[in-house]
Amino acid sequence: MAKFCIQCGSQINESAKFCPGCGAAVAVEPVQPVPPPQQYAAPPPVQQYTPPPPKKGLPRNILIIIIIAVAAVAAALIILNVLGEKEEPKPEEPPATVEEDTDTEDEDAAEPEPEAEPVFLRSFDFANSFSEGFARVYLDDKWGFIDKEGLQVLPLKYDGAGDFSEGLASVMLDDKWGWIDKSGNEVIPFISERSSGFREGLACIWVDGKLGYIDKTGNIVVPPIYDWYGWTEEYPFYEEGMAPVCIDDKWGFLDKEGNEVIPMRYDYAFNMREGRAGVWFDGKWGFIDREGNEVVPLKYDSVYPYSDGMAQVSLDGKFGYLDLEGNEAIPLRNYENTYMFTEGLAGVYLDNGQFGYINKKGEEAVPFIYDSGGYFRDGRAWVRSGGMIGYVDKDGKEVVPFIYDFAYEFSEGMAAVCIGDRWGAIDINGKEIVPLIYSYIFDFSEGMAAVELDRKWGFVDKTGKEIVPVK
Repeated sequence: MAKFCIQCGSQINESAKFCPGCGAAVAVEPVQPVPPPQQYAAPPPVQQYTPPPPKKGLPRNILIIIIIAVAAVAAALIILNVLGEKEEPKPEEPPATVEEDTDTEDEDAAEPEPEAEPVFLRSFDFANSFSEGFARVYLDDKWGFIDKEGLQVLPLKYDGAGDFSEGLASVMLDDKWGWIDKSGNEVIPFISERSSGFREGLACIWVDGKLGYIDKTGNIVVPPIYDWYGWTEEYPFYEEGMAPVCIDDKWGFLDKEGNEVIPMRYDYAFNMREGRAGVWFDGKWGFIDREGNEVVPLKYDSVYPYSDGMAQVSLDGKFGYLDLEGNEAIPLRNYENTYMFTEGLAGVYLDNGQFGYINKKGEEAVPFIYDSGGYFRDGRAWVRSGGMIGYVDKDGKEVVPFIYDFAYEFSEGMAAVCIGDRWGAIDINGKEIVPLIYSYIFDFSEGMAAVELDRKWGFVDKTGKEIVPVK
């Protein structure tokens, strides 16, 4: 049976200690405890029939007269019937009419038939988060899709599958990728060597190792002539109408018609975010705008894409943040490391290793008293102190106690948490909604989360109910 990374979904060998896709450690999963037998309610007692009391009878002499009269009439009718049979032969019984057959069929149809067993509503060897109402699942070496009731909507027949995006999902057969719609129609042929989702109406395709772009009708908008390297941080998706591409180790940008709008002159380029893209040339980083103007000089040792109007930069071992105009809104300081801004705050490490959060003015928002932390989502961020994890709000108040060994950011008001080797989920108030009984749980997406136990995957909703049981 194939084994997959619980972090990124990459397939890994049974003996591997680390995922080849993301480098995450491969967790050892304990044996699932046997659930107690299901209890059934006793059937209701059979209702006893009580006959009604006898009614008062007629006088005896009158009753005898009536019986004699009825017997005489019956005898006369029998004699007449016998004589009639001798005079005329009995007609043959007519064959059953169509109407009689229809009535019989209607009677049969009226009887409720037992409901068919759902195609799924059972656990899988792997399952991913819901996207556009569908979740890709893996069972017996094949991929397919289920809906939120846990029923099969697209059969398990593919060798690989990606999530639905913009109404289409990439699927693989015979080492080639194509795209299907939500009815399972194969709308784009199996021509690509790699998987890609759609973004802004276009998806990446790879033919003979070269990158191009295809639209949702299967029309190749940008021919596959560009280079792509597996070590890049992200696929060169179209974002804000532009995509970074590379030929002969030089990077530039295309528009959605495939026109080269920024020349191929950089050594590397990030995707366009918030009207800015990080570019690298001759060992230094800066930012360009959509017209290719260098709005931030190429002078930094590292940069990260813009997020929440701010971008992380470093120079000579110091870290700071730029605003969209390229100003150092938070001057370079002796931070040990920095996070991107989310919800107006960014996590940073001081040079002494202590962790806290700053606002866009560089002011301390959450005290630097923690060992590490995550990003703010839904007004909460996980932080670690003394080896245990809790959550703080944006005022620095500790709103979830420090009782967890591992935890993730909130998603849709829920966060995955772990004590020991058991995972579950809490709400933003710290209330345990999904019990900590699972070997792993993904983030909530579209009201559902994939859960794993004893290498079997199912789904829970935001009340903790198993919609697709893990068994």
